[in-house]
Amino acid sequence: MYSAKVTWFDEYEDKDVTSCVLVCASSWGNAMELLNESFPEISELHMELIDGVHRSIVAVPESVFDLIIKENLY
Repeated sequence: MYSAKVTWFDEYEDKDVTSCVLVCASSWGNAMELLNESFPEISELHMELIDGVHRSIVAVPESVFDLIIKENLY
């Protein structure tokens, strides 16, 4: 699993947007592939391996659960 901070161009908003994401990927290359598929026109990217975490499910605190769902509705 990787954490990433991605700055990309949002055509709908007509501006650069920065998104913080977790990427469930089998490798660095796979993570990059997923990011490139998800974010158009990436201008800046900082990504780090979350060492020792190899899973496809991300647990989140209940206090932010609804916020996470709302952030991902697009």
